[in-house]
Amino acid sequence: MGLIRKAFKKLDLNHNIQPPTAPAPPVSDNQNTAPALAPRPVQSRAPPPSTPIKGGDILATPIATGPPPGLFKKSTHHHMWYLVDPDQDHGFAFNHTDAAQRVFGPDPNAVPAQFYFNPPKIKSWLMSVTTRLEGGNGRITIPIVQGMGFVTAIYEKVGNVVGDVQKYTAKLFNQVVWSVYSTVDLTLKDPNHMVGNAPGIIQFARGDSQYYDDTAGAYAESAEVSASADGDQGQYKFTYNTRGNSSRDQCPATDMTLDSPTKGVMRSYQLPVDIAWEPWAVFATQAKYSDDAKNLIRRVAAEEIKQDVVGMANIDSMYTAGKILDKFAHIAYVTRFILNDDALTNEIYPKVRQAIEIFAKNQQQFGLVLISSADPAADFGNANYNDHHFHYGYHVHAIADNDSLIGSYAKVLLRDTCSPQADEWFPQFRSFDFYNGHSWAHGIFPSGDGKDNESSSEMYHFARAVKLFGSVSGDHSLEKRGELMLAIMRRSVNMYMLYADDNKVQPPNFIGNKVSGILFENKIDYSTYFGRGTIGDEWIHGIHMLPITPVSSYFRSPQFVKEEWDQKLAAWIEQIPDGWKGILMLNKALFDPKSAWSWFARDDWNVAQIDNGMSRTWSLAFIAGIM
Repeated sequence: MGLIRKAFKKLDLNHNIQPPTAPAPPVSDNQNTAPALAPRPVQSRAPPPSTPIKGGDILATPIATGPPPGLFKKSTHHHMWYLVDPDQDHGFAFNHTDAAQRVFGPDPNAVPAQFYFNPPKIKSWLMSVTTRLEGGNGRITIPIVQGMGFVTAIYEKVGNVVGDVQKYTAKLFNQVVWSVYSTVDLTLKDPNHMVGNAPGIIQFARGDSQYYDDTAGAYAESAEVSASADGDQGQYKFTYNTRGNSSRDQCPATDMTLDSPTKGVMRSYQLPVDIAWEPWAVFATQAKYSDDAKNLIRRVAAEEIKQDVVGMANIDSMYTAGKILDKFAHIAYVTRFILNDDALTNEIYPKVRQAIEIFAKNQQQFGLVLISSADPAADFGNANYNDHHFHYGYHVHAIADNDSLIGSYAKVLLRDTCSPQADEWFPQFRSFDFYNGHSWAHGIFPSGDGKDNESSSEMYHFARAVKLFGSVSGDHSLEKRGELMLAIMRRSVNMYMLYADDNKVQPPNFIGNKVSGILFENKIDYSTYFGRGTIGDEWIHGIHMLPITPVSSYFRSPQFVKEEWDQKLAAWIEQIPDGWKGILMLNKALFDPKSAWSWFARDDWNVAQIDNGMSRTWSLAFIAGIM
């Protein structure tokens, strides 16, 4: 635990925390707009976040419901653990490390370095309950939400937590400054312990900023992901459910940045928690209306509400009909809540409701129509829920059929790996992480460096399988989810796993490796779990290539593939004696298909130089198709 120096001072803020009863209305951060969903030319672009995309939430449709088929036996997994460092306080510990603290090795001066990691087990702060509060035992609740600006602890007992927010700054012995916000007085019990003696809320933030001061008191309690897609365009967004109050009601990009462990620099954005129904602008956060303005609004509203709302909305276009419904719903809002005119409201509201009910009853012109039983150490940890998307992606891709038997099997695999919603049987997106933009291959066993992903190509091969199965089974949402996953992965893979020379995310002394090897949450290691290669580093590069399919070039640009070939592979490709050479040569077709064709089409073919997951037939067909 970091030791608090005497540099510990208190500043008063004027925020007030209300009792944490019902959550605040959901609000969304900026919509992260993905580029082209399906493989498209590089010049394809998604619309800006403000452009509406038709279609509902594609994460709301389950792949299937009910228990999996009875042929899959049910078992209880007993892998649980609880670890407490000796001679340490019990509680929730957290820290943050800067890029300057990264450790490069094994030769710290090598360019490129083989690996880098962030020092583990540094405990900047630890939050715990150490006293019995009046009326019963104390309880501490710590909401953990990806993207949260504060680490928040809610200390509770029977009753409400109400109080003004007080600010403290603390400089630890490592000279790092933290901002501490609390609804109760805090005192230093000794150099290592800061104590509060009543229920309240305590928040921690790295550094010191006015943005922290303005937003202290509010905290994210949970986050939900939703997505929409139409054609080759899609959007996904996070909705943060918040509690508490703060004095900030704007949501601009700030000048605050924070180093992430392996994903470059993070930038702070604030949530528009106070932006709801009323007109709002950065320079006018509280709507005000003069009498003259209201009079004009009333005259215009009186004319517009005479229109045939039902006839205008009941058309053959869901998109246009939605615009009509929204238009008149806004008018009804104005007459009711801004003009406070009951007569106008009573005239327009029934029309809007009648039009909406047509769609609610679907009566418009075009109605809307398991784990391995092997030892946990075997099968790449499948029994520990490891690598499921790598494994099952091949199965689903091979099936791509909605036959009642094998189709049901594929659906079980898809529910296991990418169920859009959690249910009694499967989690929501076991593998894919919308926040990080890629899948994780790690299971439930402990790892000091966190979850990891080794093969970027098998990761997106799985997403391709999702897309294809959705297509052949007629599950449009499933197909679009696959496309959306591909589009999101395309960006993340080329920032975190494949390094073109112009990569600005990874350390300059690491991008020369050209690929990540194993990407952890806390470390990147230019290696694989099974070694580096028999000749050079062919295993490291090959694991990020196989299998080569039409989606490969969507991720691996000709520029990158040529850089990787010239800077890494060309030096030892001719010496590779086994199937890894076939993988690397087929990958070469992504920038030089004629040369790859010559290799695969030669008369003195050596069957030993093709991977057991490849065929020469497919390789030749693929190259010929792009040559």
